[in-house]
Amino acid sequence: MEKLKILITGGNGFLGVNIINALLKNKFDVVVLEKNRNFTSKLSHFTNDIKIFFSDDNDLEEIFRTNNIHSILHCATNYGKSGLNSEVIETNILMPIKLLELCKKYEVKYYINTDTFYNKVGNEDYTFLREYIKSKKHICDWLKLSSYNEIRILNMKLEHIYGPDDNADKFVPMIIKKLMNNEKEINLTFGEQKRDFIFVDDVVSAFIFAINNIDKFHTGYNELSVGTSKVITIKEFVMTAKNIIDSKSILNFGKLPYRDNEIMFSSAKLSSLQENGWKSIISLKEGLKKIIEFEKNRQNELIKTDNKF
Repeated sequence: MEKLKILITGGNGFLGVNIINALLKNKFDVVVLEKNRNFTSKLSHFTNDIKIFFSDDNDLEEIFRTNNIHSILHCATNYGKSGLNSEVIETNILMPIKLLELCKKYEVKYYINTDTFYNKVGNEDYTFLREYIKSKKHICDWLKLSSYNEIRILNMKLEHIYGPDDNADKFVPMIIKKLMNNEKEINLTFGEQKRDFIFVDDVVSAFIFAINNIDKFHTGYNELSVGTSKVITIKEFVMTAKNIIDSKSILNFGKLPYRDNEIMFSSAKLSSLQENGWKSIISLKEGLKKIIEFEKNRQNELIKTDNKF
């Protein structure tokens, strides 16, 4: 039996790498689409098992013409940190629209989009990552268009994802690093924001579950909430991490102001994903311990490397 071929964008990202690893373990054939050759550092140990194409030097249509694509996983994203709105629009809106058009032309029936809890009704005025959030809203509007009703579109709206080897400038890895380094003082807001923290392995299992059960979802647009449905405050999260690490850092809650129109509550809602049998299984403490163990191992490897010279 021929293996199902999945085209994934953003394979070099935090979520993308974890999904590729799971796809290969589940015997899928993986095709990766990256923007250019400068974004492949995390894919090096997959090179013998996947095909990699670059949108900068490949005709997208040729990729569809020469590969029997079963499903699209759009994980690529641009947070707008460069300040160039054109890059946000290109990655978060134009690219998925082009892929959808090619899905129609080459009769690819399954399209899975990666969305975020930031893109929820009521969060429109949140000033942090404003361009990113707006682009996510716009692509969802396009996904909902009736002209794509012949395609099963799953919009995976992720709650606050965390896990080992995430980008260092994100909240969770930044806090973990400071606590592990016993930074003398860490300034924070009051930390009353409530979040649904979900470990990356659970998010990946949701994607694999969706692919394996994709015919259980109706044609057209499906909004699938991906989270634990358990909320804790940011303060509880940080205190839990501090206690596990046994950090000596002093936490100055209330030292920083909230962002304008701060999102004070977010949690996964029951959707057809959960109704069809998927659920998260990794607890917060277990997830934090996995990150801390990963960071300890990385620090030990760095020390070994430094001792060689």
